Amino acid sequence: GMREYSQAEEAARLAIKLLPNYQLGYLFLALALARQGRAAEAVNAARKLHEVAPYLTPQVYAASMHGLFRNTRQRDRAIAMFDQLWRDMEAGEAVED
Repeated sequence: GMREYSQAEEAARLAIKLLPNYQLGYLFLALALARQGRAAEAVNAARKLHEVAPYLTPQVYAASMHGLFRNTRQRDRAIAMFDQLWRDMEAGEAVED
């Protein structure tokens, strides 16, 4: 539930604080924020992810997810979330922190 996403957000923020260029920190932060319905903040985290890992496109992300998930429904949902974040980021739908 929401508690897990809140905890994931906290862990991601700590990882970023300790390692400011840690791409997985921004990825997990963006996804955790998106799952909490905090779209603008999620897009800002996705933008930062794109700064530190410009090669991480939806295609690369989708390919990497195939090895991580046994459950195809969870995998497809994770890929769809990243695709939506990417589209929102490209559309410029974000607010300043």
